[in-house]
Amino acid sequence: EGARAVSVAGGAAEAAGRPPAGAAGSASATPDEGAERAILVTVADRDKAEALGIVREFARLGFRIHATAGTARFLGEHGITAEPVEKIEAPSPNILDLIHEGGVDFVLNTLTGGRGAERDGFAIRRAAVEHGIPCITSLDTARALAEVLAAGLAGRELPVLAVQEYAPAGAVGR
Repeated sequence: EGARAVSVAGGAAEAAGRPPAGAAGSASATPDEGAERAILVTVADRDKAEALGIVREFARLGFRIHATAGTARFLGEHGITAEPVEKIEAPSPNILDLIHEGGVDFVLNTLTGGRGAERDGFAIRRAAVEHGIPCITSLDTARALAEVLAAGLAGRELPVLAVQEYAPAGAVGR
C-alpha cells in the first residue's frame, strides 16, 4: 500500500514523478520512442572488477553511462563507453550538476575509504535522494536491478512477492 508501480520504460524517474533523463518531458516515453536512460557510476577501486559486468548489462539495456574519471577510464579499458563526469570539487559542470539537473535515472555509488572520498560519496548520495533519484550502494542490488529491467524489457512478467514469502515461516521479524 502506498507503493507506486514503476514501468521499466519510465523507471526510477517515473517513480519520482519526473521524466526519464532525455525523455523531453514525457514520463511515459518508452525506449522505442527514443527515451534515453542514464546511470551515474562511481565505484570504489576494490569494486571496479565486480561492477564491470553489471555496468556492461546497463549499457546493453541502452543506458547512457556517466562515470567519474577513474571509473570511466576503467570501463573504457574494458570496452564500455562511459562519459566522464567531473568530481565535486571541479567547477561546473560536475557530478552534482548532473544529478541536480536530472541527467540520470539511477546512481550507483559504492562506499569508499578515506575522508575526501567519504565526504564526496555522502554528497553524491544525498543529492540523489534529495532529487528523487534512486541511489544504489550495493553491487548485488545493482545486479538485481539490471536483471529486473532486462526481464521487463524482454516482456517477461515477474512476480511481486512480500519478503515473508521468500523466507521460511517465522524467520522474518525475529
